[in-house]
Amino acid sequence: PEARLVDEIVKDIMKKLKDKLLSRDFTGSVGVNSRIRHIKSLLHLGLPDFRIVGIWGMGGIGKTTFAGAIFNQISSEFEGECFITNVREESERVGLVHLRERVLSEILEENLKIGTLNLPEYIKERLQQMKVFIVLDDVNKPEQLIFLVGGLDRFGPRSRIIVTTRDKQVFDECEVDSIYEVEGLNKDESLELFSNFAFRQKICPKDFLVLSKRVVDYANGNPLALKVLGSFFYRKSVKPEKQCCFNRGCRLLVAEPRYIFLPLSFMFLVTLVALFDL
Repeated sequence: PEARLVDEIVKDIMKKLKDKLLSRDFTGSVGVNSRIRHIKSLLHLGLPDFRIVGIWGMGGIGKTTFAGAIFNQISSEFEGECFITNVREESERVGLVHLRERVLSEILEENLKIGTLNLPEYIKERLQQMKVFIVLDDVNKPEQLIFLVGGLDRFGPRSRIIVTTRDKQVFDECEVDSIYEVEGLNKDESLELFSNFAFRQKICPKDFLVLSKRVVDYANGNPLALKVLGSFFYRKSVKPEKQCCFNRGCRLLVAEPRYIFLPLSFMFLVTLVALFDL
């Protein structure tokens, strides 16, 4: 009984976390709408076949944002749906067998405990009759995709799967119908996104235009880098004599993308303390 209660609590928490992520409206974000339309066109939702679409790009470029926005828009059209974030981390933490149980549990709306590599026949038969929509976010190995979604005969007609990855080679060993490479924002989009986070307005103030353009150049169209830098910039006064320090901090953050995903890189924190009145 206790184990069942814990399992139900974990299941409820995971659902709430997913709902919180997917309840966000991404469509108004800078540079999102046109890219979403392109990816949706690759899904060919009107065709009766089964299709897998890959979204490929560097970290922070917006892959999860686009996949989440599309999931919000079309998941209600399917009989079963599932959005698994951080497949790379989750597969290492809990293993692929457990992760597949999560996928199947969400699709079938049951708390499944399979525990074996091979699926029971009754599960296969149910899946083959269902129109499903699955998003696997941040896949880094082909075997993850192969194990979690299987072959073309696993799901019913009109099913769709979106897979996001930083490594295009993931798709080489899998039957992916289309691949969308996410490119960085252009200069105008980058400046607007940075201004949204740094000044809470779409248009950059004239007094900060030169410095903001430097940030845009350093970020090289990476939305996450622009958001992080803009958030640090918000309500801070940059001292003119320390702009060179700001430049070095930007170069560090963009040249080493891993720093973006840390709560605060120590080196970048030192830069910020030196630059702003923190």
